[in-house]
Amino acid sequence: MRKKIVIFLLSLTLAFSFLSNFNTVAYASNDENTNVVDISTPVVELENVDATETADSEIQILGLPDLTPLKGAYVKSNQYAAGGRVNIDWEYLYMTPQDARKYASKVEASLAEAAAWIAASWIPQIGAITGTLGGLSMLERAGLATEIRKYTDNNQHVRIVMYYDKFYGIRGRSAELWDGRMGGVKNHAGTIIKYETWS
Repeated sequence: MRKKIVIFLLSLTLAFSFLSNFNTVAYASNDENTNVVDISTPVVELENVDATETADSEIQILGLPDLTPLKGAYVKSNQYAAGGRVNIDWEYLYMTPQDARKYASKVEASLAEAAAWIAASWIPQIGAITGTLGGLSMLERAGLATEIRKYTDNNQHVRIVMYYDKFYGIRGRSAELWDGRMGGVKNHAGTIIKYETWS
């Protein structure tokens, strides 16, 4: 009985590690080629900038007008209240249509990964759980890639919204339309932790 419980717990740990593996690597294009931008090292940090927030949380940095075109941006904030019961990390990734297409391709599950999850579903005792969790992960990723392509097919800029609720342990992602300009880079909730743009 103990062996079954240990196997079950190990399979859940493995499955949840796949479900929570969200890639926040962004692509920034320049005129010659495309470079990967490591968003863990901010281009502009909030402490070093004269930043003000308006009533609707629109961020104004370095006196740039709202119509300034950008090739991308990243905003990370934390929403905290009620002694930790509300503790949500928000990340906003702003991308050009070309960069969003690359991101959608990276997010979507490959055929080899789908085959691996199908094979894992045949493992005795834990296969049903592992296969189900893998299938749910692939559905979430396919849904996000479809949302992104809804905008990139019309050559529109995209904002990816990612959240992690630390109290409940819930993660999620969605894609929204972005106008490609500085005025569209906003913090919708909480205190800003990181803010960076590239043009």
